[in-house]
Amino acid sequence: MNGKHSILNTPIEIIATSNEFQEMCKINGFNNLGKIIEFNVNDMLKKPEFNHRMLKELYQILEVHNLTKCIKES
Repeated sequence: MNGKHSILNTPIEIIATSNEFQEMCKINGFNNLGKIIEFNVNDMLKKPEFNHRMLKELYQILEVHNLTKCIKES
């Protein structure tokens, strides 16, 4: 699925996100959204600095691109 949607492979640094989201990605080694959505929501929330605000921001980014279905709930 990652190959079909370029936003998933776009470097985090050039996606319009909050500084907090950028920092969380740097801490966790997430260089693109595709790396984040490899995890289910419960596992995302266990990552350092990944909290419900980060999850909401991720949903918002994916929603703009009609990709919320990419997030694994469990």
